[in-house]
Amino acid sequence: MTYVRTNQKRRHTGITMLEVVVSTFLVGVLLVTSLTTLGVATRAGTTSSRRAQAVLLASDLIDEILLQSYLEPDLTATFGTEGRVERRGIRAAFDDVDDYHDWTASPPQAKQGTVSKLSATWSREVTVNHVDPHDLTTVLKNNDDRGVKRIRVTVNFDGQELIHMDAIQTRARLDMIPRPGDDHTTSNLP
Repeated sequence: MTYVRTNQKRRHTGITMLEVVVSTFLVGVLLVTSLTTLGVATRAGTTSSRRAQAVLLASDLIDEILLQSYLEPDLTATFGTEGRVERRGIRAAFDDVDDYHDWTASPPQAKQGTVSKLSATWSREVTVNHVDPHDLTTVLKNNDDRGVKRIRVTVNFDGQELIHMDAIQTRARLDMIPRPGDDHTTSNLP
């Protein structure tokens, strides 16, 4: 039997080393890009979640403060905390808006002093100032009462301010919250 050799080259099937290197490089670039995108999305979600929590913490405290009288109920003209218990920063004893001036807590706590489950990296601060009724951005001296107070609650996370929320209370506000046992609004002028 005779074998005849042909001069045809055999065609190689498969992939070359160059093709392997190029495809590995492309997969690596795509993987790095997708992981970077995932990291950015995760951080954005965390930041958004923290801001939402900060809004809740600020509005909760603003709501509590706005329930208080404009002036001390016994009509003393002192700005800030008046009694010994108030001076120790016990919010349950606060009975007017300016008692909250310069109050701070970390971690946040309820009015009765119950500490929140949030970590100590969260804090809330309150400032109360008399402001000009014609320009609410103009802060007056605390003994210059023109009938308008601005309440600012600032919420911080890890030492960085996430939000500050302002509210205004005036001397002319009507007390629309019924007293216990009274089904009518009190309509007091503080």
